[in-house]
Amino acid sequence: QGSGLFESVSIDASPDKAEANRVPVILSVKPYPPYSLTAALGYATDFGPRLRLDLKRYNVFGAGHTFRSDIVADTRQQYLKASYAIPVTERANRAYNVFSTLENRFLPDDEENLFNFGFGYDASFGRNGQYNSGAAYNFEKFTDQTQNRTTGKYFNVKSHRNWLFLDDNIDPSAGFSLDLAGQGIAEPLLSDFSALRLEGNAAAYEAFLDQLIRLRSRLQLGYLFASEKPINLPNSLRFFAGGVRSVRGYRYQHLAPINPLNGEIVGGKAILTTSMEAEIKIHDRFGWVAYSDFGGATDDFSAKGFGLSLGTGLRWHSPVGPMDLSVAFPLRNTTETFRLIVTVGSF
Repeated sequence: QGSGLFESVSIDASPDKAEANRVPVILSVKPYPPYSLTAALGYATDFGPRLRLDLKRYNVFGAGHTFRSDIVADTRQQYLKASYAIPVTERANRAYNVFSTLENRFLPDDEENLFNFGFGYDASFGRNGQYNSGAAYNFEKFTDQTQNRTTGKYFNVKSHRNWLFLDDNIDPSAGFSLDLAGQGIAEPLLSDFSALRLEGNAAAYEAFLDQLIRLRSRLQLGYLFASEKPINLPNSLRFFAGGVRSVRGYRYQHLAPINPLNGEIVGGKAILTTSMEAEIKIHDRFGWVAYSDFGGATDDFSAKGFGLSLGTGLRWHSPVGPMDLSVAFPLRNTTETFRLIVTVGSF
């Protein structure tokens, strides 16, 4: 059953059916349907409604291969990825793959258009995380320092590993998670520039008094080493902060360096964000939440442009994951007085 090809596997070796001191073994398998389609809906203040469709075709050519098409669409991002996976183990938890991605993303003062194709390797560790690596050639359109739309071409090598040690991967109350990612680009390898981008995200959860009190903390760190200034690099490599999954109380990706010539937000080469959160159960699946967020993106290791916010609100631990309604109050580097934060589903 762990091969990923069968929905169920049963073995019948009843001694009552023994004949001549031999027990017949009857193996019954139920294969997955050849196709599966998963749909998910969500909503968040910064993104609006979100739709995700995941289409899979199993056991292509009868060889255990899988074709997958993943579509994500909201007001900020439209994303399409197609991949073809070839398993390298009988359990199908490790596979080589080829893929292509088409992405459109709206930033505060720019629009990112990305197309790539490449190959990679994926390994799944069940509920405890996954590892993937690969290489791709990318074409990314963005606005450069001269205010011209240009297309950056680069070949990148990526590696990503996350560890999940949580009591519930959808709505955790205890445990921790760690996510590390890196990618390298070298100008001699058909690229317009050289760069090394590193990023890490960690979160810890703890509950007390039979889930009466829940605590959560989060930390994000990242740095970009590059042969060019961040403003001359594609947007996907730069760092931006602010928003419902960053520093709440600030607009989506508005905590980042600006171009002094026109005041537009262009992103930075480093990022630091952190959150502390406490929740008190008030009734069954409902809780009162209070939190503090701090951080931003920067070019010079200065916290001068960082944001600090305090917030409070309600959380419903629904059967499909937590849903939040809160008010966040930014305390520095903004003229806004508060922001209403609504999240439904995972973003």
